[in-house]
Amino acid sequence: MGLVLYVSFTFFDKRFDDNKGLLKRVSGVTILVFFTFYASSGMVGVAILFEQVFGLIRREIFRVVGV
Repeated sequence: MGLVLYVSFTFFDKRFDDNKGLLKRVSGVTILVFFTFYASSGMVGVAILFEQVFGLIRREIFRVVGV
């Protein structure tokens, strides 16, 4: 997967003649922001699942997990 991203970044760098790497930086920040929301929603989903299955409250789950 990393190779595919490298190749696509290289393609767009050459396509738009981006010698300073601005396109890579903007893409990296965008991916980081969206991945943060994606990961946090997954943690909340697991907490809700544990709450429903085991009868725990979210505060206890996050205390056990360390969040």
